[in-house]
Formats: sequence, structure tokens, C-alpha cells
Amino acid sequence: MERRELVMLTVPSLSGIAGYAIFHFYQIKSEMTGFFDILCFLYYLISVMAILVTIIIFQHWKTSQEEQSGHELLESQIDNIKTHIKGIEKLYGDIRSLRHDMGNHIQMIERLMGTENTAEASAYLKRLKIEWQELTPEIRTGNPVTDMILLEKKKEAQMRGIRFESDFRYPENTKLDAFDVSVILYNALNNCMESVNGENPYIRIQAFRKNSIFMLIISNSFEGKLPINPDGFPYTTKKSGGHGIGLKNMLRVAKKYMGDLSFEQNKNEVTVGIMLQIA
Repeated sequence: MERRELVMLTVPSLSGIAGYAIFHFYQIKSEMTGFFDILCFLYYLISVMAILVTIIIFQHWKTSQEEQSGHELLESQIDNIKTHIKGIEKLYGDIRSLRHDMGNHIQMIERLMGTENTAEASAYLKRLKIEWQELTPEIRTGNPVTDMILLEKKKEAQMRGIRFESDFRYPENTKLDAFDVSVILYNALNNCMESVNGENPYIRIQAFRKNSIFMLIISNSFEGKLPINPDGFPYTTKKSGGHGIGLKNMLRVAKKYMGDLSFEQNKNEVTVGIMLQIA
């Protein structure tokens, strides 16, 4: 709770206490009864009602604030996913162009080999191999959207000296929406990037399917004690508004698929598990 929110909730109570002290003082001095008692009762009743109304307004305000923050975060994630999709479209366009020119490349290599220019043919093949490796994703999950998200987070982890391990495969022939999976991956990996620490920091992604259940397990190294609030979510250290919305969006997606979300700490490792029913 922010300081201004605490002030907003305590002001009606403080005014009620001050009013009670004033009424009590004059009641003792004047020894008035009857109408004065009725007046005191009405004041106390109004004070209690003011406190209750303030609490109700505060609750509605916080709910609408969280919903607004959730919508803003969701819109931001949609924009990020649109960026990923544009990257995918560009990647596939480059691959199609390379395939289109593959016949020309083969003919060029044949000419070079036919004229016994093996050195030039070898250099040409080397350039072609480098171009192909640049176009071919390092991570293949079976879905282009999750490919781009994991590739982006892997590059971010490498820049920060974090080991990134991925054993994620997108489940085939299911009702699972790639957008929902991207919401889970994006939020979970962002949280990992913020909390990962230790001498040899790492982030690990695992996924497996058993019948209609799909499990996604994301772990990261974490030295220290992870505080868990009564909702089962870790306490956040973020100071900005809307903190914890990412976790709630992950839980919302899990509930959509009749699943759940859990956190666990085992020594120097924190794990979030997401269970989804996908069939």
C-alpha cells in the first residue's frame, strides 16, 4: 500500500476519533443528555458509515486500477507479439528468397568446380553456409511465435552472462493458442531475468505432455529466500504501479485451460510450474 492510500483510509477514522473526543469533552462539561445523546449517536453512525464508504470506494478503485494496469500490460504484450510476428515474416521471407536463389547458387558452385576453382568454390560454399545459419533459428519449438520469444530471451541472457537452456516443444494437434503460450513465456521469462542471480546464473525451460496435460516448468538460479504472499505468489520488489499483473495474467491463462500456477524454491533454485489441459 502506498502512503497516499494509507492516508486516504485513515483520515475518516481520525476524524471520527477527534469528533468523539470533542463530543465527550463537552458532554462532561455541560452534563447534557437527551438531544445531545441523539446528536452524538448520529455523529458516530455517520462516522462509521464514512469509514465503510471510504473502504468500499478504495476497493473498487484498486480493482479498476489493477484491471487498467492489466489491460495496459496486455496491450504491451500484444505489441511485443506483433513485433515477433513481423520478425517471423521477415525471416520466412529471407528463407524463401534463399530457396528461390538456391538453383543459381548450385549452378555457380558447379561452374567453379568444373573450372577447377576449388578455392573459390569452397569460399562460396562457406558464405552460403553462413547466410543459411543466420536465417535458420537456433531454437525450434514447432511454433514460430514461441521460437522468436525464446530466441529473443536467449540473446538477452547471453548478453548478461546467463546460461539459457531450453527444452520446450510446442504441443501439436491441440486447442492451445500460441498467443496464450506467449503470454506465459513472456511474463515468466521476464520474471526470471529480473530475479536470477548467483555465481553461475542460469534459466532453464522444460515442457512435457502426458495425455491431455501439458506441463511447462521454468527455473532460474536464485540465492536467498523467496518470500511468498498469502495468494501463493512471490512478493514483488517493483515500485511502479501494476506490479504483479504479469503473474496474474499467467494465472488467468492457466485458468482458461482448467490449469494452475505454482511456485517453489529448492535450495538455490526457484521454479514456476504451469499446468494446462490442452485436449
